[in-house]
Amino acid sequence: MEKRSDFCYPRRGIFRKQQEYVKLVRKELQKVGTDAENCRRLERMQGIAESLKKEVRDGMKFRKAGIYSIVLGLFCIAGLLVWDCMREEENVRLPVPVVKEENTIYKNVYIDKIEGSKLLFYNGGTLETVNIPDSIQTGEVKTKVLGDICLNEDGTSVEKLSLKPDTITGRVLSVGTKKIEIEGYGKLPIEKEAKVYKLPETEADAVDENNATGGKEMAGGEPEEKSWKEVLVGSKNHQFVVADKKVCGVFLGEESVPEQIRVVITGNSHKDYFHSKVVITCDGGFVREVGNKKKNYAAGKKLTLKENAGKKKTRIRIYPQNKEDVLKVTSLERNQDAPTYRGVLEVERTKKGLLLVNELSVEDYLCGVLPSEMPAEYDAEALKAQAVCARSYAYQQMETSHGNCAKYGGNVDDTTAYQVYKNQPEQPSTNQAVEETKGEVLTYGGKIASAYYYAVSGGYSAKASDVWGAGTIGYLVSKKLDYDESSPWYSWKTVLDISQIERNIDNILRERWKAAPDLILTKKGNGSFESKDISTVGKIDAIKITEYGEGKIAKKMLIKGSKATIEVSSEYNIRALLAPGNTSIKRKDGSNVKGQTLLPSGFITLKEDRKKGLCYIRGKGMGHGVGMSQFGAGVMAKEGKNYTEILSYYFPGTKVCAAQ
Repeated sequence: MEKRSDFCYPRRGIFRKQQEYVKLVRKELQKVGTDAENCRRLERMQGIAESLKKEVRDGMKFRKAGIYSIVLGLFCIAGLLVWDCMREEENVRLPVPVVKEENTIYKNVYIDKIEGSKLLFYNGGTLETVNIPDSIQTGEVKTKVLGDICLNEDGTSVEKLSLKPDTITGRVLSVGTKKIEIEGYGKLPIEKEAKVYKLPETEADAVDENNATGGKEMAGGEPEEKSWKEVLVGSKNHQFVVADKKVCGVFLGEESVPEQIRVVITGNSHKDYFHSKVVITCDGGFVREVGNKKKNYAAGKKLTLKENAGKKKTRIRIYPQNKEDVLKVTSLERNQDAPTYRGVLEVERTKKGLLLVNELSVEDYLCGVLPSEMPAEYDAEALKAQAVCARSYAYQQMETSHGNCAKYGGNVDDTTAYQVYKNQPEQPSTNQAVEETKGEVLTYGGKIASAYYYAVSGGYSAKASDVWGAGTIGYLVSKKLDYDESSPWYSWKTVLDISQIERNIDNILRERWKAAPDLILTKKGNGSFESKDISTVGKIDAIKITEYGEGKIAKKMLIKGSKATIEVSSEYNIRALLAPGNTSIKRKDGSNVKGQTLLPSGFITLKEDRKKGLCYIRGKGMGHGVGMSQFGAGVMAKEGKNYTEILSYYFPGTKVCAAQ
């Protein structure tokens, strides 16, 4: 009878190959003197292979594909075991096959100049030099541009050079991680390896066709590689390098704060940026502009824009014919009335709905902030102090507009996440405060200060690092304050049912963890803590404030539950998880307040009554406690202090200066 080949019985050939493979590896290990334990591991591997072969021969009936999968998996396991053996024995070294590496490629580097047969380029701030082969005509190579460089195998010579001399300019309307919108060009993809450069310049203004940076010559320094955070929404002085319809680099222009601020307008609940419908009208004539096309609307007419996934995704600009007029958005409600907006309204159709952005001057923006952030009946000097704080905050956001708003086309939004805007109508007193402090900001060490503010202090301010974990800021310190005792919120107390706290936790714990994973940690079995996705602690066994900052503001809280124990950091998270909801808060003057989504402040002490299932909380003040107490500023103004004195009291070491 003719002997059948391994081709006829695939599994027979596979097992034979497997045995040969194990023998070969064992032989190689023995050559280099592996230890006895490694040999025993290899014997176990052979035993596994023999057992599987015996089971198949004894009658296990699998499809061929199944056998192939099992044996392939066994091969992988065997290989991993052998590799593990080799790694554990330091002296074991098998020959490593030589693998040809890919040629080195530098993406979007700054091509500086050519010296003879050498190409000089900057890579991450480092000047590097490589040879240029005769195949590349140096006379045709442009410099002072971005390019991709592919080197030969030994990394000493250019094999391929791709230059990117084309640039565009335009105002930045939005910046995301993957796309940037430039006025006049729409949204362009950002290349993964895109670079941002700041070039040293002379005063040269002449445009050189061999110089993509607009004729600005190098001034003896080196180009500095910067972060994409330097590319601000609203900026218009940059040059964007474009290749294959992608932005692959940016040459930063002169540093200047954008002239206009862009505010993302939220819906009626203030929780979402996307609108299903936007209805706009004006007491005077107004214009609808899309690209180069314009349409005029008569006074009192309504423009209705609806979400429509089938329509082209585009940006629509609406503005009054008379700059003194304002636009009213009747599809929104603010304090039971439709808000009005100065400047320009932009509506962008997106896949998620309509985005609404208000673009206007900073001074006009402040007219919509002040009455929403401080009572308009406060004394003039308090309102002026508030105007300087709000202006300083606005400029800071415009200089660092790379948060969540930037990808939606804004520097800020209209909520408490930034500054409340247009929640109340403009008032003569607040507009006057803006006008009388026009252009003034708070500075510290020559830079715009972080002029934070809050409603009421409880006798102490909070240090910024205790509230937000930031580094020490010299003017945002904890200090005793003297002007808030007459406020009902100076002190307060409430009693929470522990079952209510459990419901709060179940409702928002996961959301708070996602917002800042490092601030909510879960206890592991060994007693240490880790950041992990969590949505409940189960039944609460204990609640305790474990760490206080200066002024007795709560920094950390431990909650022990039947399902998990968590450590909660930051006064905001603590206030959110202990939210009183519809439970009454009794204030200093005896009045009661309900409907709070946060504890009034983080200056708290708490005590549990496990038998009654209650948590007694006493607190002081209202707000985060950093910077200026608005109530205290009002009292200081009544006592005759001017706005610069008020600001010096709350922000020691700062000065009021004209914005540069």
